Amino acid sequence: MKLLVLLFANAATVTPQSIENGIALCGPTLFLDSAVTVSCYNMWSPLRARRINAQGLLDPFVPFETFGDPKTMNCDRDSQGDVWFADMGVSIVRPYCLDQLEAGLLPQKWMGQKIHPIKQWGGLDVDEPWQIPAVENWISGPRDLINCLKPNAHNGRITTSPKKTALSLLRLDKWSRFWTSAATPAGWVWPSRKDLA
Repeated sequence: MKLLVLLFANAATVTPQSIENGIALCGPTLFLDSAVTVSCYNMWSPLRARRINAQGLLDPFVPFETFGDPKTMNCDRDSQGDVWFADMGVSIVRPYCLDQLEAGLLPQKWMGQKIHPIKQWGGLDVDEPWQIPAVENWISGPRDLINCLKPNAHNGRITTSPKKTALSLLRLDKWSRFWTSAATPAGWVWPSRKDLA
């Protein structure tokens, strides 16, 4: 057995093409331990992560010095470069990665150490109820919408048509749920309901 394809019951954001791409990457490239789906979420940059200390105040989750000179950093979500998360859509791994789990990198040690990204958009595994509508839209969204939210071939970042065009492709009604003031990975802002009228 040369490769294992790991799929997860709570991770629905995967396509046959992603699986085929991962197998194609790992097949001839023997130095790779795995290929896994990743999504770009710059809004969750490590610089923005915090923990609550014993006094009930917020501290950086990771000391800023870990990322370089704090004087050169800023809070702009894209200023640290793209932040890619393994989104658990699929992991294509070599069997020895499962035999040697302790040698792998966190958070999923079965990925080994030499991990190739399979870039996609909007991927996630469902751990909380609020994630279910996002996955439903990912699965049932019109192909036209998915095409207008494709990652750019050069950098994997998402480019879109104007928000009205993208929103017109969604099947929204008065019961639809969406964010009203959060920037999406595409960099545009979901409008309020009056913008959909």
